[in-house]
Amino acid sequence: MQPDGAPALARLFYDAVHQLAGLYHTAGQVQAWAPQVPEPDRISAWAAQDRLFLVAVNDDDEPVAFADLELDGHIDYFFCRPDCAGTGVARLLFHELERCARR
Repeated sequence: MQPDGAPALARLFYDAVHQLAGLYHTAGQVQAWAPQVPEPDRISAWAAQDRLFLVAVNDDDEPVAFADLELDGHIDYFFCRPDCAGTGVARLLFHELERCARR
């Protein structure tokens, strides 16, 4: 993660929860999960934890997805920008997490 990337990832998280996760969760669950765009410091704190934190970017170096891999192999965060859903970027990010987990 780039040091100045947290604001874009915070927005990506919020949009993914409200536009994608909302397809599978109730409005109340979505609102409880992400009542507002989180402070960028929250995203920076996620990335600074003892885990692998990967960010996929597009050709313009804008983040389009992010995910993490905890030391025990658990994926806690995995979010894709709604306009990139269905493009394969999340699949590629997952494969990279899996490759790192196996290593």
